[in-house]
Amino acid sequence: MECTLTTTLVSEKREWRYASLAGALALCLYTATAARTVQGGDSGEFATIAATGGVAHPPGYPLYVLWLRAFVWLPALSPAHRASLATALCGALTVALVFRASRTWGSSLYVSIFVTSVCAFSRLGWQLATVPEVFALNAVLALAIVITAGSDRVSGVRRVALLALYAGLGLSNHHSIVLIAPLGLWGLWRGFSESKRFAIGCLTAASVFLVGLVPYLYLVAAARHLDPNQAWIWGHTNTWRGLSDHFLRREYGTTSLGLVNDSPRIGDQWTAFVSHVVRFSAAVPLAVLVAPFGRAKSNQGRIGWITLVASFVVAGPLFLARFNLSPKDLHADIVERFYWLPMVIGFAGSGPLLDTLSSKLVKLGRARSVAAVSVCSVLFAVSLRAIAERHRPTLENYVQNALATAESNAILVGGGDHRFGA
Repeated sequence: MECTLTTTLVSEKREWRYASLAGALALCLYTATAARTVQGGDSGEFATIAATGGVAHPPGYPLYVLWLRAFVWLPALSPAHRASLATALCGALTVALVFRASRTWGSSLYVSIFVTSVCAFSRLGWQLATVPEVFALNAVLALAIVITAGSDRVSGVRRVALLALYAGLGLSNHHSIVLIAPLGLWGLWRGFSESKRFAIGCLTAASVFLVGLVPYLYLVAAARHLDPNQAWIWGHTNTWRGLSDHFLRREYGTTSLGLVNDSPRIGDQWTAFVSHVVRFSAAVPLAVLVAPFGRAKSNQGRIGWITLVASFVVAGPLFLARFNLSPKDLHADIVERFYWLPMVIGFAGSGPLLDTLSSKLVKLGRARSVAAVSVCSVLFAVSLRAIAERHRPTLENYVQNALATAESNAILVGGGDHRFGA
């Protein structure tokens, strides 16, 4: 008994060493390539709030805002660069947790290293980890739920409490965390079954869930105490009605992705998603779709695997089917950011199929290693070029030129998040 416990602790430490190494390498890569100037989308707004504090557009993303504010001391070339560096840490945590999630759900060490490398070099993950965007932290919290729900090293009320806390923090960061509810609910059911103390479990879950929502109080405090002439304040979160409207995204429409509705076809959404995953992640996340039928070495059981796949489907194909923006032109940048949540779930559960393929390639000698290195090298080269292209200072130069040529006290009229935030 004592020998088994010692072996388990040693194995746990070794797993965390591998995960920490993966995260450290990713952090070096992401900090070295972090955007140094204002980028498009919401990055200008978040860079401003990181420097001055304030309230972001609905639903406010208070956890991410507090994360940015916590790193205001970082040495950087500009406020935008500082916000990018803070986000790079979220990207590195995502990579580390993908390794832990892959191992938790039964992947071999070899396959977990490969999956983690593909995740780190994926163009979308790399991009979201190097600009001020909320999606990298969203992936961290989603993976924390994936690991806690499937782990055999946490149980009972502790499992329930952790899942409820991650759910609350997830809602304080980005509402799309609700899309992995099938897995989270299975994890809660598993925790209640292990503890057999339903009342205590419910009380604990409710309490820590509310703790996870505490960051929303920052929106109230910011709106009441910060000077709107010196800090970015969106909306009227200084009142509870205003906070409620902000949380529910009433300005945009609670379930709408954008104000414009260009009536996209569902088939176009699904085609764009699959095409992106195949081109920039070697189709690895899609391997999760056969997970319930694979020969997993973990102890989650068929129901656990089905809820993992269900979370992938809900966060991916089903959610994409509701988008009111088509994955084309400028809207493509808005839409594809939402691919990252199902992709990290797919990375976590892709082990069964990849382990089967890997075991067959073993018979071919070095072919397995050559194939893995080749895939990762191609992804790295393609993504590095794309990141360098996206991080050009074009937008910042445009804004500086517009401000430099405008007369004193002029009013600039324009549209688009890229202009608005920058």
